[in-house]
Amino acid sequence: MTAPSSMKRAAVIRLLRQGLVTHEEAADLAATSRHLVQDWALREGIDIATTRATYLLKIWRWELAQERAKRSTEQELNTEQMKLDRAWEKHLQNKTGL
Repeated sequence: MTAPSSMKRAAVIRLLRQGLVTHEEAADLAATSRHLVQDWALREGIDIATTRATYLLKIWRWELAQERAKRSTEQELNTEQMKLDRAWEKHLQNKTGL
């Protein structure tokens, strides 16, 4: 069963907005070009890389919270969180050209 192009586009846009896929993954799922997916995202005002990174950060923090609940020592988790926060800040600085 093949879905109409408009349905594929709508589904890809929803996935991209949530940060659930990269543009390569979206193109593979929709059986279309990466360039076309990038164009769709631009038209919708979606910054794929930042949206994906934000989603992964949210999941990462959730995973850390789960580990924190299991572990008695928090020093290791705090160090990892600080590294992640610095990496995220660097990513945002690179996006804004600062």
